[in-house]
Amino acid sequence: MAYAAAVRPAFSGYYWDVATGILRAHALALPDGTPTAAFEPGYPLFLALVRALVGDHPLAVQVIQALVAAAGAVYLARLTVRLTSDRLSGIVSAYLFAFYPLLIRHATDPTENALFTLTLVGFADAFISMEGPRGAVGAAIWLALAILTRSIAILLIPIAAAIEGRRSWTRAVTLAGTTVLLVAPYGAWLAARTGTMAPSRAGLNLFISNSEYAGDLMPTYAPDLLVDYAERRLAEEAPASATGAALSEEGSESAAFMRLAWHEVLRHPFVTARLKLMNVAYLFSPVLVPYRDLTPDAAFTIDASGRAVGRGGRERPFALQLAYSASYLPIAALAGCGAWLRRRHLFGPDAILWGIVATFVIAYAVFFPTTRYRAPMDVVLLFYAAVAVDGWLGASLLARRSATTPA
Repeated sequence: MAYAAAVRPAFSGYYWDVATGILRAHALALPDGTPTAAFEPGYPLFLALVRALVGDHPLAVQVIQALVAAAGAVYLARLTVRLTSDRLSGIVSAYLFAFYPLLIRHATDPTENALFTLTLVGFADAFISMEGPRGAVGAAIWLALAILTRSIAILLIPIAAAIEGRRSWTRAVTLAGTTVLLVAPYGAWLAARTGTMAPSRAGLNLFISNSEYAGDLMPTYAPDLLVDYAERRLAEEAPASATGAALSEEGSESAAFMRLAWHEVLRHPFVTARLKLMNVAYLFSPVLVPYRDLTPDAAFTIDASGRAVGRGGRERPFALQLAYSASYLPIAALAGCGAWLRRRHLFGPDAILWGIVATFVIAYAVFFPTTRYRAPMDVVLLFYAAVAVDGWLGASLLARRSATTPA
């Protein structure tokens, strides 16, 4: 709340517009009533619910969103205590969560990050503690909420089922089956509108992420700079883009972009493979990615060698870069130490945490990584950092006691 009061981040955009459409038309739609399947419904529904309670006051919505985001500290503490059986580790993890600049920044911005972070850590906590069918259903509810907030979480269904299957196939099947049932209505609506079970933006994002020019622009610019180019390619190469009369225009375009993306990968398989590896590196970058924000003047040209060269845009504020790097680097280093301390548990109790990491790595290697997209995954780093801090504090206290205890 202090950050929102001091910085007053803008709070508008696509999600706010869809929330307006929900309040007016009682459907996933833009303010004019046009249905849209571009993004997941979880965050717009959250905004619509909050606005129904407090009215169209962005600052009031930000305050409530900050409170919801803060609950993530509680769930991370619970999860940490469950895994370590150490209350001090739980307290440390909660404080790390509460004062982590990246999470503070996204707690009051108009993106799904705060809600997605909470649902992820809530799912991990419920997964670690689930006992019997009721516990599996509880974990499935958290996972379904995560999927409806950001669809990449769907990868956690098979991952979580495989992890739990080693302990109980009954719980694994209950978890996976309940999650599928909960998200099935949204999936059916997507299939009818777009022809796939992915939001309609997936086709465009897949194409620009795998374009031959994406590697030239990243990590200085996000591939969003290629949107105009993508639309020109679609008009030139797929004028008859519809795959069926029943699909919406956005669904037909998404399907056409997916076909173009596949052709792009086949044309440049080795370039694409290298780009995927670089994407993983960018995902964990100690510097904010992309380096520059897109502004109306941002554009790119093709030089004599056939490479894309970006121009324009706005460099990230130095204070923002410093806050990120100065907090992320120590947390990453501590997380490495914590993972080493828990090396015997990585494929046992901690497996679901690594499942979350794998989900982000796979999703953003295929698409494109930004620091903002990675933020919810940092709860895993905060957990291991807390383990390292607790280990250091415990050793320090033990040393002090030994030094003050008479021989």
